[in-house]
Amino acid sequence: GQNILTIDLNIWRNRLTASPWVKDVEFRRLMPSTIQIAVSEKMPVSFGRVGERLYLIDEDGVVIDEHGPQYGDFDLPIVDNLFVHLDHGQPVIDSARKKMHSRFIGALERRPELLRRVSQIDVADPDDVVVLLDGDGVYLHLGNVRFAERIHQYLEMADVLREHVPEIAYVDLRYGNRVYVGPSESKSLSPTVP
Repeated sequence: GQNILTIDLNIWRNRLTASPWVKDVEFRRLMPSTIQIAVSEKMPVSFGRVGERLYLIDEDGVVIDEHGPQYGDFDLPIVDNLFVHLDHGQPVIDSARKKMHSRFIGALERRPELLRRVSQIDVADPDDVVVLLDGDGVYLHLGNVRFAERIHQYLEMADVLREHVPEIAYVDLRYGNRVYVGPSESKSLSPTVP
């Protein structure tokens, strides 16, 4: 063993924080011979998609690990366009998109009932987060502020919107009290056979 007064705890902190799952480590020396260690684990909040691959992403927009069967129990939204490219097989995250992802997740963590409904997030445009909700094929353009409020606004008016436009492709909620609805292209373009 080593003397707890002379051991370099920073070496151990660096070893532990090298794990992508470790968020923070705290040490306390308890006399005469104990070092207490408290480890904070990162929590995945979404899956980042690159082609066919999925990566677990934490609330800060940092890759924790590549998705695999061991993570089958996670029910998280998929984030598209978070990565700009792969570098030696590793995803490289765009900093502006990472910031937007973190802001979006942070805002919706205060409204977990809304976050649970988010199925897909697109951060291709850092000024316009676009989401899909579970069981709803409408793309919601949320802009870069008031995410929870705008999702709630859509949920409150979705049935009324469908009465006027039965096949909706997108709803743009970025313009205050104005809501723009984009209809889906008609699927009845195929010729009928007599």
